[in-house]
Amino acid sequence: MKHTGQCTKCRSYNVIKKEANSMHQQDQVILNSWGTKKIYLDNFICTDCGYSERFVQMNPKSEKLMKERLKKQGGGFDEYV
Repeated sequence: MKHTGQCTKCRSYNVIKKEANSMHQQDQVILNSWGTKKIYLDNFICTDCGYSERFVQMNPKSEKLMKERLKKQGGGFDEYV
């Protein structure tokens, strides 16, 4: 959906993108206990069947935060790609 604009379930091209909003908690993944390190999720929604997918807004900051979190969990970033 993200790259093609086509629903992966029903193959419709009626897909809308809702970009993450820093004010909405449902668009965030908090990576530390204080809530100061967050990554944001964009939503892609098919207006025909209602199927949706969420993707991390990739930028240098979010990539760095995810790498730090994975290392703390005992895995390297390359293991998950």
